[in-house]
Amino acid sequence: MSDLKNIVIIGGNNAGHGLAKKLVQEAKIPADYRILLIDPAQFAYWPIASLRASVVPGWEKKVYKELKQEGIFAPGQKHVLVKAKVEQVMDGKVVLDQEFEGKKEVEYESLVFATGASQPFPMRPKQEWSIPEVEAQLVQTQQDIAAAERVVIIGGGPTGIEMAGEISAAHPGKKITLVHRQPRLLDDRFPIKLSNQLEALLKKAGVELVLGDEHIQEPDLVTGKQNGTRTVRTKKGKELPADYVFIAIGNRPNTQLLAAADPAALAKDGTINVNEYLQVESSLFPRHNVFAAGDCANSPGWRSYISVEADVATIARNIPAQLSGAPLKKHAPGPRAMVVPTGPAAGAGFAGMGPLGDTALPQFVVPMLKGKDLFVGKFMERFHT
Repeated sequence: MSDLKNIVIIGGNNAGHGLAKKLVQEAKIPADYRILLIDPAQFAYWPIASLRASVVPGWEKKVYKELKQEGIFAPGQKHVLVKAKVEQVMDGKVVLDQEFEGKKEVEYESLVFATGASQPFPMRPKQEWSIPEVEAQLVQTQQDIAAAERVVIIGGGPTGIEMAGEISAAHPGKKITLVHRQPRLLDDRFPIKLSNQLEALLKKAGVELVLGDEHIQEPDLVTGKQNGTRTVRTKKGKELPADYVFIAIGNRPNTQLLAAADPAALAKDGTINVNEYLQVESSLFPRHNVFAAGDCANSPGWRSYISVEADVATIARNIPAQLSGAPLKKHAPGPRAMVVPTGPAAGAGFAGMGPLGDTALPQFVVPMLKGKDLFVGKFMERFHT
């Protein structure tokens, strides 16, 4: 039993891990406080590189890192990685599925939801999978894609585009068809020039684009190797043969924990409502000492890897400020920017340039910014204590 007060972070992947590190390294946490990073998973997973890991042999070893105390916090630090699942959240305490320091209830002075989002594999693995199981599943996917003659990708957002690019780069000449219900790649949140550039890149790589059309969902239409060659049908009457299907739609925020306690705290899209300081807007927390960051939060601004870092920076400032009675700082959203690789050597992107508006990035910089390494180096750096 510790006499230290707790700053509890639920979720040890991107936002949660990043916040824990930033609080330890840069924030001024009072001496009588500690961080409890709570996550039952065996490993952290890097979804940004997951598509390449499902296509290119060797990359299956680059998208995970075991979650363990010494990889998160330096030896001798008072902070703790708690390998448990939070089953209930209340004002001032959370309830775990197993005992920590002799009891399941853990009190907190500050709480952060950093529970991320769920997507189909390979974007994110099943939580119960072990490291060998994740590697085996990725290797099997690589083999299935390599053996496939006709690949159909459903969804032309960034995920579907990147997958088409990865497959065409690794397997030139493979028959790939991408189906997207919008009349252009991406959607109207993105600059039309970016859509046009990505369309040109995929066509150059031999990818067939079916735009302004939508697949007809069938019960057995799932991501993966099909039972022989099947036909993917569209609402406009196209019939697309496929022996491998990749469904690049469906991103669900992991907010069930808060939904069970206060459904009114969630936005229409299932994310957690937060205010301008990233405090959770809920009557359950009258002290306003609960925050949310990353894919589970509806924080303002463009949603990207950079925006998660912006969320982390805001909360890393505001938790110590709140604990010391200092004024909180309003959240500064991450920049409006997006980089979409189409394999390790190509892609397109843009950045909002204030009065100049959205400006296309030179395409030759995309591999340097993201395409070559997919931020794997940044991911691994987090485990250096």
